[in-house]
Amino acid sequence: MKTINKIFASGLLLIFISLVSSCSDGIFNVHEQYKLVFWFNQSSSRTFLDDGVDSLTIYVNYQSVAKTPVDDVYWASSPTCDDKTAITATISLKPSQAEKVIISVKDQTGFEYQSSVVNLNSTLENNYCNSFEIVPSEVKIVH
Repeated sequence: MKTINKIFASGLLLIFISLVSSCSDGIFNVHEQYKLVFWFNQSSSRTFLDDGVDSLTIYVNYQSVAKTPVDDVYWASSPTCDDKTAITATISLKPSQAEKVIISVKDQTGFEYQSSVVNLNSTLENNYCNSFEIVPSEVKIVH
């Protein structure tokens, strides 16, 4: 009976070690969540439409995070991250990752309308709705 208990205990120990080693990145490097909302006003919407833009895709660190049409989509002021009509994204970053985030906005042809480098420490707030106004010539950070 002692032999069976030792084998069982050894098996549990091996399973525990393999689980901890495969999850060690998640245990020691906690990801921080950053909520982002992107918006543009009616004037910007008209400018995009006049340029032949049908849709915009927003990229964060070269990864597509949101896509929106530009026809009849605009806001008078920054929407909240909870607004169901808003263009939102949540990014998850480890503290050990770069302190800067690259945000770019491209139209349906791949033409880049904006590209901005955002400093995590001084610009983006963790677990807060960070607002970015999309303007045909730049991305403005709105707090």
